[in-house]
Amino acid sequence: MNSKSFFRKILVGCMMVSLICTQVFLFRTGVFAAENYGQVNFDLIGFATLEGGTTGGTGGKEVTITSLTQANDLLNTRKKEDDTSPLIMKIDGKISGAGKIDIKEVKNISVIGVGTRGNWKVSD
Repeated sequence: MNSKSFFRKILVGCMMVSLICTQVFLFRTGVFAAENYGQVNFDLIGFATLEGGTTGGTGGKEVTITSLTQANDLLNTRKKEDDTSPLIMKIDGKISGAGKIDIKEVKNISVIGVGTRGNWKVSD
């Protein structure tokens, strides 16, 4: 047997031992344990649990916007009228621009994209 063949066999043997040790470690630490795939906990945590929680625009009117101007007009109107009714603002298409969108004082609103077309690009 030549030395290349011998070292190749040693290398393959070491790799096999390494793989076996890795599998044993992963199973012993519970990485592949069935109980890790149990029910997901969807309970709210953090700020979302304070003062009655958060709802966003759940159950509210749906408005589709296609421009930065429409988004700003809608948000400014809600702020001016102190409208806190739920609202879902749907973005249809690519909305971009360097203008500022101030949504921090708007309550009970969800902003979602329509299919794969909804895109809100933030400029510097």
